[in-house]
Amino acid sequence: MTSQRLLIHIGIGKAGSSLLQAWLAGRRDLATVNTRDIYRAAFGRREIAGYWLSDEHLSLGLEFQGDTGEVTAPIPIKTFQRAAAHQLRNLFPEARILLVTRGFAGFLPSMYSQYVKKGGTLSFAEFLDRYRALFLDVLDFDYLVRTYREAFDAENLTILPFELLGDRPDVFFRAVGEILGLEVRKAPHQSVNPSLTPGQIAVFAATNRHAIRLARALGPRRGKRFMKAYRRAWLQSQWSVAASAALARSAQQLVVPTPYLEAFRGRAATLAALPSFADYREQYLLD
Repeated sequence: MTSQRLLIHIGIGKAGSSLLQAWLAGRRDLATVNTRDIYRAAFGRREIAGYWLSDEHLSLGLEFQGDTGEVTAPIPIKTFQRAAAHQLRNLFPEARILLVTRGFAGFLPSMYSQYVKKGGTLSFAEFLDRYRALFLDVLDFDYLVRTYREAFDAENLTILPFELLGDRPDVFFRAVGEILGLEVRKAPHQSVNPSLTPGQIAVFAATNRHAIRLARALGPRRGKRFMKAYRRAWLQSQWSVAASAALARSAQQLVVPTPYLEAFRGRAATLAALPSFADYREQYLLD
């Protein structure tokens, strides 16, 4: 592996991770760091230009408890982020790190959608209030960037805005290709793991409340199994689709209140100097 570059994508969550992972996995000249792909490369069955790892949880430090519907941080988020960065440096000191950020007003509704997908029961307002302290730490981009610049050489850290992926995917994926020394001729434009619609959120949040009550009565082990089966059977059923469509017109869009957003101001100042963020200063409260 000494002649090939290793890209480690650390998130953050709800910032195009699924699409990026699908693109990386679809390239025949890239491989994940696992024995199967190394075995194939060693036998000449694949010409490998580089390797990659991708896990948005490396920057989140959050866990969803399937039997209770709660989001938890087993240890302080910043403690986790620093430990993860230094563990990665110890294992892969020459790796190229990719951090994809997302503006505060876009991240929070998308994170709520994912929370509801997993079985969460709180309303959006309750969700913002309950986990405010966690999000203030998760979305402290200045801390995260400083941590990885300390752990790795500064030139080995690339930071890209999720908004660029939506506006100009060709530019975004060319930048990712440059990290690996690859030419990217065509960028994907499809959506992977999209957020729920307002109608879907209204339906699923309501049915989740009943499901979680039953899961709690079943106990941790059986409750988790039940919630997993519930999500698989209900979230894509024709009944949930019909109910979501019926509520589509009356369901409100998720908007983060301005006073709530103001608490995040000053947590992305590092990004102001990066050219790729020039068009997205508003999303990161840089003005």
